[in-house]
Amino acid sequence: MMGLILTGCGNKLSGAYTGKITLLFVEQKDTMIFDGDKVTEKQNGKVIDKGTYKIDGDDLTIKINDYHLRAKLSDNRNSFTITSADGIANLAKGTTYTKKE
Repeated sequence: MMGLILTGCGNKLSGAYTGKITLLFVEQKDTMIFDGDKVTEKQNGKVIDKGTYKIDGDDLTIKINDYHLRAKLSDNRNSFTITSADGIANLAKGTTYTKKE
């Protein structure tokens, strides 16, 4: 019974994860806030988009509008690194997001 509870918790993130993205030589703070199966993206403190996400092992898939981002979660789930994305979102490839304490 306890294993089922832990497995369910392993498929969700909660809280805010922040990374720094450089677009056109300007560094921007990008934050993804996870709650349930939803994710809200903020840049420089303003909400810019909302979407959903899924976790499969250490793979994190985020869908925001028409964009899909794939990331690898750290073992302790306190960070993730974008490994690929669709279109212009691919500029975030290699960005590591770290959970705020």
